[in-house]
Amino acid sequence: MILDKITEKARNLTKEQQENVLRYIQSLYDPREYPRFSQRVEIDAVIGDKVIQSDTRDISAGGAFVNTNAILELGSAARVVFSIPGQGRPFKLNSKVVRTEKEGAAFQFNKIGHYSRQILPEVLSDSREGDWLTDSSWRIEGS
Repeated sequence: MILDKITEKARNLTKEQQENVLRYIQSLYDPREYPRFSQRVEIDAVIGDKVIQSDTRDISAGGAFVNTNAILELGSAARVVFSIPGQGRPFKLNSKVVRTEKEGAAFQFNKIGHYSRQILPEVLSDSREGDWLTDSSWRIEGS
């Protein structure tokens, strides 16, 4: 049976590999409006009186997962700022914390202005040539 083969193979993976497989499987059931890219982007987030300067694990035109050890409350409002090479100005977006994990937090962008709504999806789709922090290539995750 296929499920037995999958389980057998998964038992031999490292914990990190198992987590990646689980994220992939979850992405199959998680319809997204925009594609998500495993891409490191420097990002600043202001949540209440906390300022986080970090990078992303992944990003889409609808949100980003930010690597952080900060303890954040679900639903917290945040202001995120990040730049994409080749763009004339940084993206400054209102967002909220929609998920927290040991490794960081997921921010959903909301109240996106006209510039960001028009430009961000296109920029992310067109800018897969390389990781802006390390020169590795863009990898698309799920849809």
